[in-house]
Amino acid sequence: MAIFKQALPEWQKPGTKPPANMLTNGWQSNQKPPADYFNWFFNTTYVALKEIQEVADKEFIKRDGSVTMTSALKFALGADGGNIAIINEGSKTSGYATAITKAGIIVTAPVGSDGNPDWTKQLSLGRTGILDVYGLTIKGEAIALAKDYLPLTGGDMLGTIASSATTPIQVRIPNSIYTWNRGKQADGTVIKVESRPAGASAYTQSLEVTIGSGIGANSADGNFTINPVSSNDASVTGTVQFGHTLRYSVNGVNITTGQSVAQYWYRVTRSDDGSKNYLQFGAPLDISGIGGTIGAGINFIQPYLRLNGRDVALKDEVLLLTGGEVTGTIHSRAVSIAYTGKVGEIKHYITPQPTGTVIRFELFIDGVWSRPLDVTVGETNVVGTSDYFINPMDKNAAYVTGLGPLEATKTRATVVSSGANTIAGASLPNFWWLRILRNFYDTCIQAGKNLIFSGYGNAQLEKVEFKTTSLMQNGKTIITQDSAAFTSAINFDYKGKNGNLAYANKGDTTGFGWLLAGVDPQGNLLIAPNTADGGTDLTKKIMIERNGCLNVLNLKINGKQAANTDDVAYAKSEAILAAGLDATSKSNAAVATNKTYTDTEILAVKNAAQMKKITQDDGVSILVITNKTTNLLTEAVKLKKGYYTITCIGGAVGGMPEASQGFAQFTEDNGTVATNGTMVLTDVNNIMKVNTLKAGVWSGWHQVITDAPLTWTKATLKNGYSHFASANVYFAMSSDGKQLMFRGTASIANPTLEPIVALTLPSTMKLDFSGAASCSVQNSGSPARVLIDANTNDVTINLSSTASMGVILSFSVPVRL
Repeated sequence: MAIFKQALPEWQKPGTKPPANMLTNGWQSNQKPPADYFNWFFNTTYVALKEIQEVADKEFIKRDGSVTMTSALKFALGADGGNIAIINEGSKTSGYATAITKAGIIVTAPVGSDGNPDWTKQLSLGRTGILDVYGLTIKGEAIALAKDYLPLTGGDMLGTIASSATTPIQVRIPNSIYTWNRGKQADGTVIKVESRPAGASAYTQSLEVTIGSGIGANSADGNFTINPVSSNDASVTGTVQFGHTLRYSVNGVNITTGQSVAQYWYRVTRSDDGSKNYLQFGAPLDISGIGGTIGAGINFIQPYLRLNGRDVALKDEVLLLTGGEVTGTIHSRAVSIAYTGKVGEIKHYITPQPTGTVIRFELFIDGVWSRPLDVTVGETNVVGTSDYFINPMDKNAAYVTGLGPLEATKTRATVVSSGANTIAGASLPNFWWLRILRNFYDTCIQAGKNLIFSGYGNAQLEKVEFKTTSLMQNGKTIITQDSAAFTSAINFDYKGKNGNLAYANKGDTTGFGWLLAGVDPQGNLLIAPNTADGGTDLTKKIMIERNGCLNVLNLKINGKQAANTDDVAYAKSEAILAAGLDATSKSNAAVATNKTYTDTEILAVKNAAQMKKITQDDGVSILVITNKTTNLLTEAVKLKKGYYTITCIGGAVGGMPEASQGFAQFTEDNGTVATNGTMVLTDVNNIMKVNTLKAGVWSGWHQVITDAPLTWTKATLKNGYSHFASANVYFAMSSDGKQLMFRGTASIANPTLEPIVALTLPSTMKLDFSGAASCSVQNSGSPARVLIDANTNDVTINLSSTASMGVILSFSVPVRL
């Protein structure tokens, strides 16, 4: 298409070109040029204009871009280069200039504030193909570095990476995680999850799982998964590719949609105020040598090193989690607890099984079920090792108990013969096996169960020395070498039929050693001196027999030899004999009369009154337990047959969680301990429980239900939650102490999908296990999940919609056995 619209002044007659002097001097006055001169001028003008139009049609570009060049656009510049194109010349906001430098490099730069090209912000293309830019972005995100550039596929750098971004490095894994807080579903329920890519309208992938099957689901490429879901799980979880939208359905009914959350496996970032820098990792971090080998070492040149906010550096050494050595002193400025040792406590519910049943117990660690232990019901041996074991179980046991690693997030018990199992979806609670702490001025060493002092390899120690002014057990003084007065009886509880109990200067060979108390096989009490070699000379023993007789080798009275049985001289005098018989007769008559009177009176008193005391003289109970490690039930049966009052500290072995008092009546014993009877205790919360002893076996504590009204406590809400209008939030424990109940509405000012601790139950409210409930939410069709944590007593609310206004807390959950 021609760019010229005006027609050419066509003139075909060539004519004759005027001479040179006329071309130079032009027409003269009164000169009449010949016609061919005019023909030459008109023809030359026509030919020149025609050439311009023809060349312009091929070589020039129209402003509207509608004309295409058919040959190259060429610029001829000097040796020193120069500008070849300027766009919007003089503009300070939208002007650009392109030039070739003296070195032959083509550069483009914006026009600066002075209207001239700002060559400090130039883009240049060198002779070797190197492109140099002031800054480089992809999709609006800067990727150019100050001195080097790393492509998306990776590369090497020789310069320094400099960034002013808050998070300059952030690495995301391909798949994201998703969580649907649906709430617990019955076994057999089918959960379906569908996925569609970002920007797509159709769902292209779908997976299904069945509740309770123990089987998850995976796509063929492995980028879309659903984890196994049990009837105890309140959430459906899995992974999906980043940016995908999800749709959830239950038994074929679409419920809701959701988005996945990106998983970042590595980030370098800083705090908003720039005061702290962070290296963040989405999984456990191993620092090693190349190829996973042991590295040469790590040197932290820092004033301190902390783990979870607490210092772990010890001057010049560091103690690792796996142990270590220090040459200096370990100091702790802990307010109370300076050292702890803990492990996970196993208490997993399972229906009581018959004797001989094999139960397989497993732990869920790092995403897989592992470390199985098989325990046979009725066997008495402990299964496992010290770090992870299961206690023996009988046919009445409703729990699998023991200790295990804290890394376990779930536990599973399976009856091997039938495959039936139960899964507990909570981490193992802490079992503190050792703690060193301070209580005011007292330093306390606390053990989880038993405390053993021994040599290495469990060998016997040569001695244990306590440098103390007194040594006590449960508040009572223990005998020591220099002990003086004691306020209670000393009991040598030696169970054998033959044994020496107490010595003075045992092993002495200088004539000062004595056996002070010994018992022979017949139960007679012995006292004897040492032999010359330090042993015991039983030939010179003094023996108190079981019938009360004193048996001695020799007998002196006031330093004079007393007569022995075989040496007694009998008087032959009849008078003396008669007097003796008369005296004996009178004495025997007096004794008989006195005995008859005494026995009659005592029998009358016995028939009229109960003679045995049920409390001590000062009103204190017969049995008082003041130490939590003392077993109440074991101590009680030692009282044998009878009626006794009891006071027990809260949390004692075999007792109730709270302080309690009551009575025990034992109807039978075996001569050593009671075998049948009943114990009734009432705690400080007015909860009464009964424990029955039958054939030497306790039935366990069972609460007595009362008709007293419930005690409702108004909750102290926090973290943005408040009482809604007059519908205040209250909580109460059921009369049997097993159900925790809530009523009222909690309002939230700024709803969030993150879990929030709305309140904390009083520490006096003891919970055996955690509970969860689903509650209706105002202004939302999606329920809220409420979790009661037995370890912290925290009540956490997890909303499923940010449009929520208030959570209607009306539910009851079991929290006690």
